[in-house]
Amino acid sequence: MKTGIYISALGKAIDRNSVERYAERFKNEMNFNTNGLQYETKTEKINYTKNKESLVVSIYEKSSPDDIVYKFYDFKYHDILTESSTADLYYLKVSGYWF
Repeated sequence: MKTGIYISALGKAIDRNSVERYAERFKNEMNFNTNGLQYETKTEKINYTKNKESLVVSIYEKSSPDDIVYKFYDFKYHDILTESSTADLYYLKVSGYWF
């Protein structure tokens, strides 16, 4: 089994992209480019810490659902990247401007 981590576009809010849509496109490409093999996807939600969750999309061969070929994990980095900076945020007012 191969593992992938899906990271949405840095600094951009793209509503139409998701780990589910990416895995679906990936599966469709595999269905198109393999020797008659067909693949399906399965989505589940996991908790990897107490307050953090992720979507996991598995791709498996249709005739063998227990044999996962790929797993894609959705990495929601937005909160992690800003977590410490928002906790330690200070403002300084100089000449009428906030910094």
